[in-house]
Amino acid sequence: MDGERWELLYDLHGDALRVRETQKWSFDRPGFGFPPEPLLFGSDEWWAALNTGEIETREEVGSIAQPVRRDSYGDSAAFEVRSSDGAVTTWPFLGGDERLYVEGLRIRIRYALLERKDDAPIGLDRIAKVVVQIWIESSSEQAAHHRAELVRRRHAHDAASPAQPFSPWDRPADE
Repeated sequence: MDGERWELLYDLHGDALRVRETQKWSFDRPGFGFPPEPLLFGSDEWWAALNTGEIETREEVGSIAQPVRRDSYGDSAAFEVRSSDGAVTTWPFLGGDERLYVEGLRIRIRYALLERKDDAPIGLDRIAKVVVQIWIESSSEQAAHHRAELVRRRHAHDAASPAQPFSPWDRPADE
């Protein structure tokens, strides 16, 4: 991809649970999933249509503006991407190592545009952006960003946690 080295972090094709759940919702849950006709989400025919362009895909390229963060209940997680024009978009964290999503690293997200079911909940966009693949810049710079982030977090943790006094059992024997 344009001379840079990229590491694949997520691939919907390998996420059997997500595909299976979306297929189930498409049949069994009113308002959820996607219409199972003419192509069932995640089926061989669906993947073929995605790869030939029959199902429209787009790509978001930018840098990580906000690393992965969880909602207050811990049920879902997301990260933010800043494009070259400064626009910031939010994307779901779909698994893997959260620590790889370091602020400032370049990221590419390939997503499909899928029409929702007619009875989708009010307030949702008619067209859903379904993440197909996520790549992140892979370089020695990534390792440096990762180390710097770990050091920053350690210092923030140390500053927030004052040193605890030693217990009597921690003292040297000659005291």
